[in-house]
Amino acid sequence: MSLRKFFSDFFSAIDFQGQKLTSDGNEANKKWYRAFRLVQKDFYDFIKGEHPVILSWNGTQTDAVAIYKKAQGGETIPSNIAAVA
Repeated sequence: MSLRKFFSDFFSAIDFQGQKLTSDGNEANKKWYRAFRLVQKDFYDFIKGEHPVILSWNGTQTDAVAIYKKAQGGETIPSNIAAVA
């Protein structure tokens, strides 16, 4: 199974589980699920858009916490990811 297919199947499973979570009619559960799904869609779109480059990290950035905080603050993070030859 390709990575793209795997993530597509995984993303689809979120809807299946979400249906079970929201079937009770509880508005708080529905709101939580919608927010969770949006976050997961961002991950899915990012991975799908960066495939296959994302499989070959060869960057020099090693401080993941600092990179994450910069990205959350709106800074553009320079990409050190080279395309797979």
